[in-house]
Amino acid sequence: MRSRVATIIALCAGVLFGGCVRDQYRSDSQRAYITPWTHLSASDREQVLQAFSRASRQPIIGITTHESKGRFPQLTIISGFDEPSEVNPWREYLLEKWPDGWHILGSSPIGQFISGLILSKPPPSLRDQKKT
Repeated sequence: MRSRVATIIALCAGVLFGGCVRDQYRSDSQRAYITPWTHLSASDREQVLQAFSRASRQPIIGITTHESKGRFPQLTIISGFDEPSEVNPWREYLLEKWPDGWHILGSSPIGQFISGLILSKPPPSLRDQKKT
């Protein structure tokens, strides 16, 4: 009897969590700001949003190109709620595209001012390309 109750509770929790992930994904896909210099194909955008919605419940504020030091393309995602706090600060996520898809490499807290700078200017390598 106990295992049956535990199974039902686990099933309900899975359904509820799955619904939250889908709702977050839908919201992010409609409202996420993607910088003009970040060129994502529809399938890359889909993969990035799905990977992020599985990792965080915070809404996406913006997505931008990250200057990659390696051979794979990288993105930065800034996420957070309207009113950040010490308990729930805005976060910066670093993603990289490997042969099997997009992966989150890590995340860290980030301030609103720095977030604004990151989302308002292309990386130096892209700025240099425009000058030539």
